[in-house]
Amino acid sequence: MNDPATAAKPAPDPDLDKVLTACEERLPAPAVWSAPPGYPDSLALAVLDAIWSIGIRYTTTRGVISRYTSQRWLFGGDAAHDNLTDLLDLYDRLGGINAFTTTVGTMNRVSTQPGAVLKGEAVHQAATVLHALGIDTAAQFRQAQCTGLGTRAQAVWRAIPGQRSGISWRYLRMLLGVPDVKPDRMIKRFIATALGIDEQQLATDRVVRLVQAAAARHGAQQHALDHEIWKYQTSASHARGTEAVADLKTLAHAFIGRAFPVLAQQHVIPVSVMQPFVRVGHDYQGSDVMSEPEFAALEAALEQAYPARFSEPLKRPHAEFANRYIFSFLEAAIARCALEGGPFDPDSEPVARSVAELIAVLDSDEYTIHVCRAVSHITTAGDDPVQIGDVTVFPEIASCDLIRRTQLLIPAVPTAFGGDVPFIYAPPHALVTTSSRCPHSENPYTVGSNSSAKIDRFLLLARFLHAGTHQSGWEITGASTAVAPLRPRSRTFGTARLDALIQRVTHLSPEDAPAFTALSSAIDEAVVKRGGMVATSFDTAVYRYNRAHEAGDHFERVVDLATALEAVLTGDDKGEGLSLRLRSRAAALLATRNDTGTAIHNDITKLYDLRSRLIHGGNLPEKDLRKTIMGISTVADDAMFGVALAFAVDRMRDLTRRAFLARLFLASGTAPLWPFGRSTPVDAALADDTTRLQWRAHWRDRLHALGAGAAADPAAPGIDPITRRSQT
Repeated sequence: MNDPATAAKPAPDPDLDKVLTACEERLPAPAVWSAPPGYPDSLALAVLDAIWSIGIRYTTTRGVISRYTSQRWLFGGDAAHDNLTDLLDLYDRLGGINAFTTTVGTMNRVSTQPGAVLKGEAVHQAATVLHALGIDTAAQFRQAQCTGLGTRAQAVWRAIPGQRSGISWRYLRMLLGVPDVKPDRMIKRFIATALGIDEQQLATDRVVRLVQAAAARHGAQQHALDHEIWKYQTSASHARGTEAVADLKTLAHAFIGRAFPVLAQQHVIPVSVMQPFVRVGHDYQGSDVMSEPEFAALEAALEQAYPARFSEPLKRPHAEFANRYIFSFLEAAIARCALEGGPFDPDSEPVARSVAELIAVLDSDEYTIHVCRAVSHITTAGDDPVQIGDVTVFPEIASCDLIRRTQLLIPAVPTAFGGDVPFIYAPPHALVTTSSRCPHSENPYTVGSNSSAKIDRFLLLARFLHAGTHQSGWEITGASTAVAPLRPRSRTFGTARLDALIQRVTHLSPEDAPAFTALSSAIDEAVVKRGGMVATSFDTAVYRYNRAHEAGDHFERVVDLATALEAVLTGDDKGEGLSLRLRSRAAALLATRNDTGTAIHNDITKLYDLRSRLIHGGNLPEKDLRKTIMGISTVADDAMFGVALAFAVDRMRDLTRRAFLARLFLASGTAPLWPFGRSTPVDAALADDTTRLQWRAHWRDRLHALGAGAAADPAAPGIDPITRRSQT
């Protein structure tokens, strides 16, 4: 009888062995392979990239994507979430295919054949035929794969001029998150070289199968290996040839061979597996290794090999220095040796992988920056992560999940906090992450700040839609490689565990994504006149409301929220009776069957009076404060004072939240009832019973249309985490 185990083994494939050897010799270690992020939420960008990038330098395609994104922004759109309707609409807005090609695209054609159509025309055809099949969004495209609709989509795509080979179709799938390989000339050349044959002898399907098999052998994503091969083939390292690369590797190993004994003599290494990362200037002096000839030799070799990176650094906006990379390389090698149990040997596998990573990072024209933030009182409906736009939410499943997952994304995490990650405790926790590609020509700190702002926007939307009590604990920004141009940066947001005297947990699922997108678009589309303005009431309200979740004590939050509520409902209104108008407008617009106008009016009166005493420096006796707090409608009579204060602040947060949504949607649409920046007889309108009901229904109906109708209602009762019961 045949041995089942033996029968299950795949037949030896000499070609695959050659490809695996080429990967080992020319690519970084599989652990650092990364798939390009693509466009998971934008079928429009994916179609543009897939067609435009074939047969031309990718920098040209980047320019097309950038100009398209700018044009969509000018028209109030968000390219990162565009469907094909949006793409075709921009063609129409700009005046057709020729105008689109002039404004957004380039004069490149789909092939060198005489009479070949422009890429701009091919993109228009592709968008038109896919839309006609009923595929308009990225999600619809993914759902169609492995179905009859997907087969028809592939057929019509390959019928478009210049797309018959199917290479752009495979690339389109990759850009939208579907595993595949793009067998273009770069991938084909790599495989042909590995096999020692001419490219013309290599069938496209064979290229795809070999790349897929090599990725599977390494336990990696096939589009991640595809991307690493593409980076190698287009890199300066490949252009220099294997001999030059070997010289760099020899110098890098020689430097480590000298640096390790120096650091060992100073008792810097070996390091503990619990604290594997060391930092120049903190754990050792840079001069101790810079004085060695091996350092100087490696530095000179890097400057010569990468003149575009290191020559005349002070004449470039974002200067880079070879010695910065050398220190990062040394620290990565030390950390890897420690984490893998040593020895600290310059010829060890951890050092070899660090050498490969150094060269790969320097060869690449861009790198990935991750931002990871620990957040309390937020989780997902299950154990799987949930992606909302550019942000991914990973629920905490076990102790230390947050930092461990962060370290998977940012290997040098321990250096961010000097080895000690701040402790937060207000479960459930989640790690909220976002990633951005950063060309070496751009400022990485600006890219990191912009990515962090995406998380801020996500949390703002979560608070508006779900009234969650989540707070940020800590945040780390860093590169996806241990050898990197910047050291991970940390940020703390205060002691989340001390403020958590009320809990309202947000449970996210993929079904929440459309509401987040719709509300974000509504905020971006708000017609707020900012020209010549230092600040606007709209922006003040957003800033103060968001800050009231993150910073300061409860009294500071009362001031922030009252200021935000005033900015939302009164704006630039002046004159007497401002406080009365504020209370009356809130009661008129926000009242529901379960939250009456009288309760809203009375609560705002008490909280606004507390705010006035706080900011005007009036005396505030303890008995008066207790009376005010215990008089709020959502505070239980038997609540402990600290918990009562937290619930009172939460009441103010919820009223401000609903007031903002009401004001936003009363100002939106083609015929807004209460537009921004325009004088409107608001109080007269709300005094009329019919008009008041019309206005109240209008903003609630707009939220329902976005699939977020529940956000218009009062927040669900909060939980006192001490007694584990609602105090409302």
